[in-house]
Amino acid sequence: MLRRPNSYCPTYLSELEKVFQSEEVAIYLKKNKKILEYIAESTGKPINKLLDVFGIFQTLTAERWMNLTLPEWSKSVFPEEITELAAKQCELENSNGILKKLNGGRSLKKVIENMVAKSTHSLYPHVRKIFLYSGHENNVINILSALNLFKVHFPNYSSAVMIELHYLEEKDQYAVKVLYSKDVNVDPEEQQLEGCDVLCPLDKFIEISQPHIPVNYTAECGSQVYLD
Repeated sequence: MLRRPNSYCPTYLSELEKVFQSEEVAIYLKKNKKILEYIAESTGKPINKLLDVFGIFQTLTAERWMNLTLPEWSKSVFPEEITELAAKQCELENSNGILKKLNGGRSLKKVIENMVAKSTHSLYPHVRKIFLYSGHENNVINILSALNLFKVHFPNYSSAVMIELHYLEEKDQYAVKVLYSKDVNVDPEEQQLEGCDVLCPLDKFIEISQPHIPVNYTAECGSQVYLD
């Protein structure tokens, strides 16, 4: 559910390739040609696409968090420029409805199923109050994108998306609140879905999310392997 669909979802790969072959991406790569050439010359690695930069970004970020000395060449382009390029890669991976559905939509579907089960008293065990999923930065981006809440940036380590189910006793109604924690040292920020309040009624939350929820993930991926 949390793995990137690049390795198992043919439809996702096909749709993503269309995006990367688009004029918009060609213009973006041309605009950043000098930076890409500099990274290639400095690392000795071919940099032909944003995904190539993404791998370098992950390495440099991990080294920085471990307080290792970064290579001299990186000081002029990291973290700012390289982080921007890596974030663009993740934005493109969620740049239309099909990609959102086959990417973060799969996780969002599971979250909704759990909330519906809790609200109808069919969740087992019935006393369960929390589901925790450990993932990567791209998982944070994917779930925010599926909710149309992603603003282009790259999440920090320890960032998290929290989707809370609340029972409003005065209304005898369940509602959903989404929060985004950018860092353990700052308070989570409440997120507001377009067309709903911060505390969004569960049925409205499901309605808003519906365009990005896969019905039959295996079929929609065009997979020969069962994925549901």
